[in-house]
Amino acid sequence: MADTTTIRVHKETRDLLRSVAEDDHLTFDALIREALEARRWRQYRRQADRDAARLAGDPREREWAARVAAEMDEMAANEPRRERTA
Repeated sequence: MADTTTIRVHKETRDLLRSVAEDDHLTFDALIREALEARRWRQYRRQADRDAARLAGDPREREWAARVAAEMDEMAANEPRRERTA
């Protein structure tokens, strides 16, 4: 059996998790993991956008900034997404 633990949340949060998990045919574990992974991608993208904006502000770095922005757009397009099964 896999190692598990208990996470204490408000009943409303638990009910929301249950509803979304049932709608998406996921376990709580999979739903929470997916949410955390999406959060990580959002943080990564925000940092990359800040870096690209900083580079774009420097005339010597504009070409590099454009390449970084294009690579980030490509990464975002290839970001893992789960299709709903319902």
